[in-house]
Amino acid sequence: MRYLFDNEVVVAKSKEDQISVGWGPYQFPRIHRVQNTLYLEFHMHADSALSYGKENSKYVSYDFGDTWSETSLQGGVELDDHEVITPLVMPPVKLEEVSLPAPIHSVKIYGLERKIYDESVLPSALSKWFANRGQIGKLKQTELKISHKGFCRYQSEGVLPTNYFLRFYRDPENNLWALQQRFLTENPRNNHALFYKSIDNGHSFDLFSVIYYDEKYNDYDSSVDRVGFGEQSLTFTDENHAFSLLRTTDGYKISPLYISYSHDKAKTWSSPVIFDDLGVWPEVISLKNGAHIAGYGRPGLFIRGLYNNIWDEVRTEIVAPKEFQTDTCSYCSMAAISDDTFIIAYSDFRHACQDGKVVKAIMTKKIKVVI
Repeated sequence: MRYLFDNEVVVAKSKEDQISVGWGPYQFPRIHRVQNTLYLEFHMHADSALSYGKENSKYVSYDFGDTWSETSLQGGVELDDHEVITPLVMPPVKLEEVSLPAPIHSVKIYGLERKIYDESVLPSALSKWFANRGQIGKLKQTELKISHKGFCRYQSEGVLPTNYFLRFYRDPENNLWALQQRFLTENPRNNHALFYKSIDNGHSFDLFSVIYYDEKYNDYDSSVDRVGFGEQSLTFTDENHAFSLLRTTDGYKISPLYISYSHDKAKTWSSPVIFDDLGVWPEVISLKNGAHIAGYGRPGLFIRGLYNNIWDEVRTEIVAPKEFQTDTCSYCSMAAISDDTFIIAYSDFRHACQDGKVVKAIMTKKIKVVI
């Protein structure tokens, strides 16, 4: 496949440089197309459990990304009833406000200790799940019904984060899927990739399948508990076949991005194999021309396409890799704008302004896929 790139568009930029702004603001963009409107939001706070529940910055485009304006509107994944749904992260609970049992394990993630707890012994009030749901401009906090066993919770930085899904996804049969990564009571040493399925238009979700992390994927030191599988994607190539890309990069080193395949509607998964030598927050967009495009990076940001069950042999650069975490957060988000064209949103930590300043920015770019 070939990729034809449009010009970059600046959505928003910081007033100060990357070091002054710090890690977290002007990062982690999410873009949704609802009808013919694009909704984009991105993180504006420190990347910390203490920031959970704080508002993102939101922008809207009525011309498929040629121009953007700030807004209070939030997009999401479209549902059957002309509503949208999007993950909702509630503020964490301070540890002094809750009595926790003894942890079943403890790990270090990016230098921070996380104590792990069996959720089944926590008060039910601490185990609720929510999403924002409704028509654009009228989204409301909605409690979700969740069915699973062996789920674990963690505390970090003096707080207990609430439950939330990473992202939602629609399959070819119109079922709604929700994704999360988590420690499980059967193996609390590492995160595992969890896939939840809803057959009632997103009101309830059952844990449908799991891709378990195993120590054979540890490419650092067997004495260290690696974070495990996380930030997984989910893409159906038809009604029966799907694939998932899984992050393993953590605070210890840059590690491979893995891929796992399912041939039974995401019920069971193949043993993951290396997809590329790097990759965080893998995002995949499916186009009506039959192409599936994966976006990932760190360092840098890249895309790599799948067509007729064949992946591009090499990845294509979107943001040039530089010194680790000084180029981009490497989280991207994509939305289809035609049968063969999509728009990608990403961060640029070295955006050059006309006055000579170099700042952090949220960017978009349209890309046409030529088969």
